[in-house]
Amino acid sequence: SADVEEVDDLYIIEEISAWEYNITDDEIMSVWAVFCLENPRYYWLSNSVIVRDNTLVLCIDEAYANAAYRKTCDEAVDTLIENCSTAISACETEIDIARGIHDYVLEQLVYAYESDGTTPKDDIWAHNIIGCAQYNSGVCEAYAKTYQMLCLLNGVDCIIVAGNVRY
Repeated sequence: SADVEEVDDLYIIEEISAWEYNITDDEIMSVWAVFCLENPRYYWLSNSVIVRDNTLVLCIDEAYANAAYRKTCDEAVDTLIENCSTAISACETEIDIARGIHDYVLEQLVYAYESDGTTPKDDIWAHNIIGCAQYNSGVCEAYAKTYQMLCLLNGVDCIIVAGNVRY
């Protein structure tokens, strides 16, 4: 994979025409949202999405534009997956696997706060699987995405229920 160059403050990796699929802008946005929720391994996708001229513009987050850094992150995720597999190797039933993954994630992560100790971290890594894989820290979103990824890789059906919190 190569570095992604900035163009007009965007790090565009792909443009997908909704016309080709005979869907509306709203439908293509829904597909993108579901894809992101169901695929936490694509941690590098930007949360910002643009639809222009019936085309979905997929962007990579600036923090992950550098290919060497993405490779380092991917290696950390692979290690996380291997370590989890080892930790749950004795689990036999789906519920035991789910509990084992739960316990593994809780052992790996501490909640990520800003320096004031009460405000959740806003760094992009704190909101995705890289928080757990590289920093052993993250906010609710990182916990959820890490748990979901590990469950899916170990044959346990799992979804993320998205929502918003106001402080």
